[in-house]
Amino acid sequence: MPNTRNHSGKNTRTKPWVRARRIMLAVAFLAFVVPCMILVGLKVFSERNLEGHIASIRAEGYPAALEELPPWQERILPSPEGEGEADATAAQLYLQAFETLDRANDPHPLDNLRDILTQLGQEGTLPAEKLQEIEKELAANTEALALLHQGAGLPSGKYQPEYAKGWDMVLPHVPGTRRAFLLLRAEAVDATFKQEPERACTALLAAMALLRPLQQEPLLASQGARTACIELMLDILGNALKRLTFTEEHLARLQGAFQFIPVREALSNALVTERVLGIQAYAYPPLLATGDEDWRGGDDAAPLLEVSSSLGVFVPDRKRYFGGMEELIAGIRLPYPDARKIFDRVAERIDPRYRRRLETATGQPRRNRHHHHAPLPSFSKILVRYNPLPLQAAQNEAYLGQCAAAIALERYRVAQGTLPEQLDLLAPAYLAVPPVDPFDFQPLRYLIKDQGYILYSVGLNGVDDGGVPGENPGLGDLVFQVQR
Repeated sequence: MPNTRNHSGKNTRTKPWVRARRIMLAVAFLAFVVPCMILVGLKVFSERNLEGHIASIRAEGYPAALEELPPWQERILPSPEGEGEADATAAQLYLQAFETLDRANDPHPLDNLRDILTQLGQEGTLPAEKLQEIEKELAANTEALALLHQGAGLPSGKYQPEYAKGWDMVLPHVPGTRRAFLLLRAEAVDATFKQEPERACTALLAAMALLRPLQQEPLLASQGARTACIELMLDILGNALKRLTFTEEHLARLQGAFQFIPVREALSNALVTERVLGIQAYAYPPLLATGDEDWRGGDDAAPLLEVSSSLGVFVPDRKRYFGGMEELIAGIRLPYPDARKIFDRVAERIDPRYRRRLETATGQPRRNRHHHHAPLPSFSKILVRYNPLPLQAAQNEAYLGQCAAAIALERYRVAQGTLPEQLDLLAPAYLAVPPVDPFDFQPLRYLIKDQGYILYSVGLNGVDDGGVPGENPGLGDLVFQVQR
């Protein structure tokens, strides 16, 4: 009888245990392998997204890694004339002076001087015992003073920040500059009250020369120290001009000291450095919490941030950060009104509460709103912290313009025996071009008052308040007054 069994296998039935095994394998594949593939895909996507931002930055000629910052700084900061031939630079001597001040006054260098000069700014004069304290402090720091005066006659040189440390970078020259500037201000005050115009002039010149190495250093801390020192100089210069009779030679030397490069370019470069630190944060996710002061993740949140970054959660935040930073780097170079619009637009896009904070800062009533903390930080919120920079730059330009105009007015007074009716009369003999108010592009305001004068800018609110300062930075004018 012929064999009619079908050997083709088409009708062979799969055994139940084989079917069950296949189902289990399929479930295991879907439950474990597919998610792993998705996670790997997301990680690759996240890494390539960051690499794309980095490539775009480098294509524009900017640094994108910590090791690229030192050669970039060398490109953007050309060596001053004569620096190559000099045996030493001012920066080198200043570092020695900073160390000397630390040794002499540890742990709180020159705090007493700071309090005395604050009192002088508030009251306009000092009692004899305070002047004696200044003299005592100066005598205790003669070595540092000698180094500072010696450095004023040398090429400026540069400091060498340890960029490789990234967020852990230490900048000892920044607080050192502030302390040394305080010491030189005190020397100028001492010379002023003792009626020693040559010594006062030399101290003022040394104080301004101290800021030269910071002039273009691409770090926000350095630019903040520089602009703060220039603001503090206003009171000391005004005090000297109203109490001393400077010669034409003194005044010509002083006028040259206030011809600084505008701070806007330096702030733009400082934001480039900040962006490199931002790249480091996105590459090492535990640093991302540094950008969002409202996030409360705690020190044990590092694994959460690592996983979230690998899953591409921060890709939208990166887009906001790098896009906003590109706008800020270009925008800070613009005149104040244009820069202000760009920074406000970026801040409002990043943080909806920015407008309410601005209203509070300018004296407007604050509206109570409830805010819920986000489950993950937004590093792009760090861009809101840069919002004071346009105001900082404009104020710096206004202060320098006021100082230069005041010295030109004194030169005119020495030559003519009286003050000019208008600032236009200073040009070109005493001032190449009359200063312009950076806030509204009008000529710097000038009022003759009694035995002196007032120079003022309309300030942040853009309103001419007649030379009356406000209670906070958002109100009133920026005023420089010399009253003999």
